Amino acid sequence: MKYLVARDDYAEGDLHVGDYDYAKMSDAYDLARQGGRVGKKWPKNVRFDHNPREAIPLGKPTKNAVANSFGWLIVDERYKALLEKHECIEMLPVQLLVAPKKVVKTGWWIANVLERRAVVNREKSIWKPDAEEGKIRLFRKLVIGKPAGEPAVFRLEEMPEVILIREDVVAAAKKAKLTGLRFEEPEKYNSM
Repeated sequence: MKYLVARDDYAEGDLHVGDYDYAKMSDAYDLARQGGRVGKKWPKNVRFDHNPREAIPLGKPTKNAVANSFGWLIVDERYKALLEKHECIEMLPVQLLVAPKKVVKTGWWIANVLERRAVVNREKSIWKPDAEEGKIRLFRKLVIGKPAGEPAVFRLEEMPEVILIREDVVAAAKKAKLTGLRFEEPEKYNSM
């Protein structure tokens, strides 16, 4: 089975969210970054703010996945319906502040990717090491091996910000005309 790298399909003018006050949501950030199931530990009312430094049209999001500063999959109900049937995904509710005093309280989720796989072929990939032992900071070219168990979605153990999605799931997303993510061949992935 073939895998593709999922990336934000961000274009100028799109909604981009992040957390510009880390202290107010550090618990949520830390839980999601640890990997694994978060479950009942997920705080209520986790909110992402629009990026005030970008000229974005304020109002409602126009895509099914929202670009963000964390490497998470923030998705709407349509992407949720596609992804939640896979055991390797946990849906965590979030709110989006899309304009001053305009919060979208329902219908948005972090698709928490539970699986990680160490599948980078370091000999064939072009990469730079991270300060953390065994981790990778940047790729110019990514070559992967076959992951054990062939999960629908997984993160790279060597660089958890990179999410790979099985080609049948990508095909279903394209067939449903879901927007907000683009998919590329691992060999063409360049994070530098």
